[in-house]
This record gives sequence, structure tokens and C-alpha cells, in this order.
Amino acid sequence: MASDQIDGEVKTFKNLGLCDQLVEAVAKLDWANPTPIQVEAIPHALEGKDLIGLAQTGDSPHAFFAVRSGPTRELAIQISEQFEA
Repeated sequence: MASDQIDGEVKTFKNLGLCDQLVEAVAKLDWANPTPIQVEAIPHALEGKDLIGLAQTGDSPHAFFAVRSGPTRELAIQISEQFEA
């Protein structure tokens, strides 16, 4: 089974549940299909669940890279400061 498939179905950003504006934005970036980690993570994130994922990111020398969102800019800044600490 291909890495962009689950249960034999090819996954797209649209059928993962992204809103039309985000589907349009990823299309402009030439992102045709979600990566395996996106296929697994996006539905949980859209449900508001916490998640931790680890995926290969290519040739980057950095061991880990994180994307974290928060409901407000102030909280996002506090979270960022904690990551940096």
C-alpha cells in the first residue's frame, strides 16, 4: 500500500477535512498529497486532540522539528519561550 493511502483510499488534503481555504493554500504550494504523518495527524488535530508525531523530514541535520499551535498569540509566545528554554 502506498504511503499516502489508508484502507486503499488515496488521501488528499480535502478528504482529510481541511477547509477550502487551506486546500487552496496547499495547492498553491504545489503540495499534491499529504505525507504519511499528515494523513495520520491532521484528522486528530482537527478534532482538537493533542498529538505528538515523529516523521522523517529529509536531509535536515536537526533531529526534531515541532509545530505547535495555540488559541492566542500570547499563549503561543509563552509556549515558544518554553521550547527555547
